[in-house]
Parts: sequence; structure tokens; C-alpha cells
Amino acid sequence: MATIDEIILRHSRRGMPLLAQHLPAGACQRAAEALLACPRGLVTLITGFPVGPAAETDGPPGTYFLGLGLQQLGFQVLVATDRLCRGFFDHEPGLAAEYLPLEREAAVRACQAFLQERNPVALVAVERCGRDATGTYRNMHGHDISSRTAPLDELFLQAAPETLTIGIGDGGNEIGMGGLRDVIRSELKLSPCVVPADHLLVATVSSWGALGLLACLGQLTGRQLLPGATAHRAFLEHIVSRGAVAAPRGEPALEVDGFDLSVELDILESLEEASMTLEPPLDLPPEVHHPGYHIRRMRMPHCARGPERCTACQETPEEVCLLQLHPPGSGLAARPIIQVGDDPRWWEYEILGTFDSQAEAESYLHQLPGTS
Repeated sequence: MATIDEIILRHSRRGMPLLAQHLPAGACQRAAEALLACPRGLVTLITGFPVGPAAETDGPPGTYFLGLGLQQLGFQVLVATDRLCRGFFDHEPGLAAEYLPLEREAAVRACQAFLQERNPVALVAVERCGRDATGTYRNMHGHDISSRTAPLDELFLQAAPETLTIGIGDGGNEIGMGGLRDVIRSELKLSPCVVPADHLLVATVSSWGALGLLACLGQLTGRQLLPGATAHRAFLEHIVSRGAVAAPRGEPALEVDGFDLSVELDILESLEEASMTLEPPLDLPPEVHHPGYHIRRMRMPHCARGPERCTACQETPEEVCLLQLHPPGSGLAARPIIQVGDDPRWWEYEILGTFDSQAEAESYLHQLPGTS
């Protein structure tokens, strides 16, 4: 069976599989794990890409359903976009949306105020154009679209270090592609976005990437978060009725990036099938566990970005930790997750204590009620 990362790259036309080769294996799952490790605060979703005087149909669908899924997982969700997407997220059930100004100086000030007032725990951009090395926003043809693109990448550039950032794109000019700018410039011959993200997901269609991330979130939490075909079609019809157009034609149609609805629904079905299985993470250390508890040698995380992105996380020493699996309030509080043994599910945990040795941890474990 194809993996989630493979499914979102089907029917590729723009060289995204080439970029995927430069990303860590299991990029969708890594991004999902990072999101689940965040405190249950505000996640800001950023979307909206101009095609002529309107916004295109790619981006908002994936953003909308990702937002609904994050709400089910206990996060607050707010969409940040501009007036080209006005009314898109009023679809029932609606998502709160804030429309930032198109004018550059006003938008920069608005982004600064947004971060100070809202303090998001994570930023996720889905098909949102980011600036190139000259500060210009360009479409896939290299045309300057700065006058129709609010500089919402300022949110990424000014975000606090502890704020998780995820970029999802399908061309090379979207927020998050900055980490692969040299590859995009040399291999795809494009003027790339220079704004990076902690996690980058690439897909044939950006909304497919957002749905892939949603599939992984459901997979890791044991929930069905993906929308059905009827809900997906209804949202696409809604945004077209509000003025969205299908790229590259720039006409109102139930299409996304040249793919008709039947292809969209096939991708959705494949993601649902793939989310029924979960491959264990690579290089799991030896472990000892008791029902409800777990002893593991691990690094205490400094922040949600993890050791791959955070120097402070890399420098934390390994310790023998006693974990309580499924603690009181499980599923409601902000906790990390871990896979235990051969169990195909992932478990929430709290750290009960750290010890100098496994023997000390086991001795403490056997003193707990019901573990003798």
C-alpha cells in the first residue's frame, strides 16, 4: 500500500517528487507529531493564492478540513488570509478567519500585532505565496503578484522561536520552501520562496498535502479526521460560489490545479485507506513497559520543534524516564505521544519521574498502586 507521503505526490507535474527526496522520510508524520506535541493553544492557518483578481481553489479546501480536524484535537483555530478569500470559511461549520490588508506596510504592522495579541503555538501555511530573494511575490510563471498578495509570510519571519511552523506547497514559490531554495533554483529553474519552515511538506496539490497531514494526525490519535466525499464537494462548491477560480484557467470550476473533482476524491479515498495503518517509528530504543506505565531512556524535550530543529533540544541529556500512559484527562490536555511495543496505536503520556538507572525506575514502578 502506498504511504501518505507517496499519495500526495501522485500525478505530479512540477517536480515535487524531486524536492521530496531532500526531505526527511515520513515528512507528513513528523509534522503531525510536532503539532501534537504543541500546547493546545491557537493554531493559525494561512492560505489564499491569487489567480488574476480572484483566489484559486487550491489551498482553502485543505486549510478548512485541517482546521476542523485540529479543533477536534483540542486546538483553537484561526485562518489568516486576505480579502480575496472573504467568505470562504463561513461554510457550515465555519472557521474563524481574519482578513489582513493587501497593502504591504499595513500588512506588516497587522502581522506584528497579530503575533503579539494572538500568540499562536503553531503556524501552518497551505498554498500561500512567499517572497523571493528580491522581496517579490511571484506566481509559477514568474509574474509579479505582489500587489495582490498580502505579505503574510511576515508571520513566519517574526514568529517566536518556540512557535512551530509548517509550510505546505506544490511549486516552489510557497511559504516554507526557503529551506530548499538552492535545490528549487538549480533543479526547477524557478525563483523560489526564501521563507523557511520547521517542517516542509510538498505535494502535487497543496490541499492534498494538508489532507495528508490531517490523515497522519488522525492516524496518530486513532481518530477519523478526514472529510467524506460529500463534505469535500460541498466546500469546493461553496468557495466557487464565493468567487474562487480554478488554476491555471482562472475560471470558476470544481477543479483544483487542473485536476477535476474525481481525482480529488480518489486522493481522499487513498489517504483514508493509508491512514488505517501506522508504521512504527525508526530506531526505537529497547523498552520495558507495564500496563499503564512505560520506562524509556529519552531526552527531555526543550520545545515542540524537537532535536531536528532546535539546538537546545539537541543538547538535552538522555535520562531514564517513567511514563504514565493515558493519564487522567487523556485526549484533552496538551501531551506528547509515543508508540509502545508492538501496539499499532500511539499513546499519550506524562513523565512521572526521571532516574539514574532502569533498576531504580523499576523499583519505583513496583511501589505504585496496582503494579506489584
